[in-house]
Amino acid sequence: MRLLLILLCAVAAVTVPVDLFAGAWTQDEGGYYVKLTANSLSTTRERDTDGNEADLFSEQEELRDGKFVDVNFSVYAEYGLFRHLTLIGSIPFKYLRSERTEFEIINNEVSSNGTLLEESTVGVGDLKAGLRYDLRTLPLFSLLGERTPLALEGGVKIPFGYEEAPPDGGPPLGNGDVDSDISILLGRSLWPLPLYFTGNYGFRNRGGDFHDEVFFGGEVGYSKGKWLLKVSVDGVENRIDDAELKRDEDSFETVVGDQDFLHLTPGFAYEVGPDTYFTADLIEVISGKQTLEGRTFSIGVAYTR
Repeated sequence: MRLLLILLCAVAAVTVPVDLFAGAWTQDEGGYYVKLTANSLSTTRERDTDGNEADLFSEQEELRDGKFVDVNFSVYAEYGLFRHLTLIGSIPFKYLRSERTEFEIINNEVSSNGTLLEESTVGVGDLKAGLRYDLRTLPLFSLLGERTPLALEGGVKIPFGYEEAPPDGGPPLGNGDVDSDISILLGRSLWPLPLYFTGNYGFRNRGGDFHDEVFFGGEVGYSKGKWLLKVSVDGVENRIDDAELKRDEDSFETVVGDQDFLHLTPGFAYEVGPDTYFTADLIEVISGKQTLEGRTFSIGVAYTR
């Protein structure tokens, strides 16, 4: 039961390049939850603007054997400023690498000899910060009770000193713009059954030339002894019309641009010591448009008080 309650307070899963999804519960005043994760994605595939699987760079005849690697280490934290108000923050340190073989086109035919191109980028990505407020403090929602949290969350994404266009042409660490979002979160503990669910639905205003998004997520978890098993879904639906969802062939739109996606994430947490947990997740792309295809492996350590 203790493990279930702690994980209910901060259900977190890292996605690439997608955001952290947190549960609807707020921290007690002075309480905290910190999770350190290592995440790895290596793929040669993507979802094109029609949602079909394709090889990376397949829309460019002169490029073959594309590969993209994203290895990042992320810190996610929650801190209870007051009983019903929680401060949230996250920041990743990334290693990104893009590979492809470039061929010359001579007389409208692709030559047989290609040149391997490799570019990499290392650095800190976007800082994300926000606040989660427990709506049960309002008379309208006060009857929901301890086992049914309802919260309002707002946040911003801020570029953290990286170059929007790396000088060597490597993958960008972010789009260089400030985004803001707001969402509603709902949860439910089914105790005495060791089960819970939590979900969110929100709107993100994207800066720069990118289009706004609707985002959503949900998770179901089961606790037994020191183990917690869970499965979650999360997704983004861009507000741009499908007919306008086009890619600049010289950019990394599948990393930072307009895109749709749906992820399925099974995972578990295991209590390895007092207030300390080992976590593991497998993030699978179920569908999407203009997004990377592949599996992200994630392991982490979580601390709470």
